[in-house]
Amino acid sequence: MEHAKKAPEALKILWSKNFFVESKGRDEIIEELHKNGYNFGYDATRMAIDRAEFLTCIGGRGTKKYLQKYPFSEETLNK
Repeated sequence: MEHAKKAPEALKILWSKNFFVESKGRDEIIEELHKNGYNFGYDATRMAIDRAEFLTCIGGRGTKKYLQKYPFSEETLNK
């Protein structure tokens, strides 16, 4: 089983498991990371979510949700 050392890596693991097929709020993402044994700081996780190239943000302030731009593939992961 894969184990990430940093928040961006953990987000990619969630992406590979199709977690972002449906839009998720920041708290939902953090909760899922915790369920998988990841306890990154809130700011590090927030920044990783905002910088993830495979996610798009929908909604406005206070209602932001994140959705994958395209399906996961090993080819996209290695770019």
